[in-house]
Amino acid sequence: MNKKLNLIYLSFALLLVFTGCSSNNDTKDPEGTVTLNVMNEMYGKTLLANSDIYINKANNFKTQSCYMVDAGAASSLNTNYQPDLQNITHEVAVQSKHLYYFYDSNSILEFPSGKRAVYLGASYYKVIVNAPIMDNGINKGAIVKYVSCYPSPDNLPAVETTIGNMTYSGDQLTCSVPKDAECAAGSYLNSDSKHFDIHLDNGTLTIKLKKDVDHVYGPYGDYTLYVRSGNVYTSLIFHIVEH
Repeated sequence: MNKKLNLIYLSFALLLVFTGCSSNNDTKDPEGTVTLNVMNEMYGKTLLANSDIYINKANNFKTQSCYMVDAGAASSLNTNYQPDLQNITHEVAVQSKHLYYFYDSNSILEFPSGKRAVYLGASYYKVIVNAPIMDNGINKGAIVKYVSCYPSPDNLPAVETTIGNMTYSGDQLTCSVPKDAECAAGSYLNSDSKHFDIHLDNGTLTIKLKKDVDHVYGPYGDYTLYVRSGNVYTSLIFHIVEH
């Protein structure tokens, strides 16, 4: 009987140990995390890292060059969340224990469907507000933690992947992409789009050349195609060259 009780107590003790380890891992800050006292514009106007993000007199995060997403209440920077980039803004309320995502506006692209995505090769800031900075009842800013991150590739090809060359009418290239992929043409490709047939079918991207290479009137040179999956996108490059 005593042996059975001892086994029960041992199992319970091990459960407590493993539960404690899991909790510690969940709350442990990611590598590279920085803690910063962000004073608002009335009391020093601290900028977040290498950005123009600050807290204004209305106690809001404010920026001109970035987009922001409030991910809601969170316990740590390790909170797993996929931001909805349909609700991006240049100003958002500073709230304790809320998680925020800050993106350079140049890294966000809107696709033909109207959905937005962040560039796979672009860093962004993950920020959590620990507490306000109070002095004699006056809110002077916020204590935050932040870390620089990169989007997860989510089965997308690497940034600036070259998928091949074409020369003659009828030549074609194929590339594997996620099944939910959507495409958007780069500016040069958009101007020459009449020379190409671009098609997505169940995870396969096909690009077909409709006209022989012509270095005067086109098509000719390097073309960029952007491919989105979820809220992340990458860039593919193909070349139209003379034989």
